[in-house]
Amino acid sequence: MGQYFLIANQNKQQFIDPFRLPVSEKIPALLNSDLIYSLLPYLIVGSQNRQYLKFKEAGFYTQKYLGAWYGDPVDLLGDYDEEELSRMVHSQFENISIEVAAIIFELKQDLMYQILDETKSGATVWLEMIRAIMELEHPPASLLFGLKELFGKSWKEELYRRLA
Repeated sequence: MGQYFLIANQNKQQFIDPFRLPVSEKIPALLNSDLIYSLLPYLIVGSQNRQYLKFKEAGFYTQKYLGAWYGDPVDLLGDYDEEELSRMVHSQFENISIEVAAIIFELKQDLMYQILDETKSGATVWLEMIRAIMELEHPPASLLFGLKELFGKSWKEELYRRLA
């Protein structure tokens, strides 16, 4: 079975649960995930970075989370090795997995279209994440546009049909 991991910021009391994303929670897949590789830099970038302000205005979740973990220790916690801490993080910290994943759809249009293309082949794991992002209070406009482009005006019905 193996050990499952999550990414935690104990200072902010927030975590990313790879299980909520189409990423394996096992360490090799987690460390080699394009999605995680794309997301973490947005969380840890410092405001002194020259490109920071360019990205800061890109969307609701980018504004909220860009640089939010800057300067804080970030832990990769295993459910065996750090069982007690991992359990505490799951029960007491804020799970920001879906909100942070929304940044991809606000900033990385090429990756967004790659993900949407994968859904055409029936990859429901991506559809679950997309559904969760579209249910956020501020879903990215670019994702809505991409879904309409992919599935047409009845994108919501098609999304739920594919998930059924």
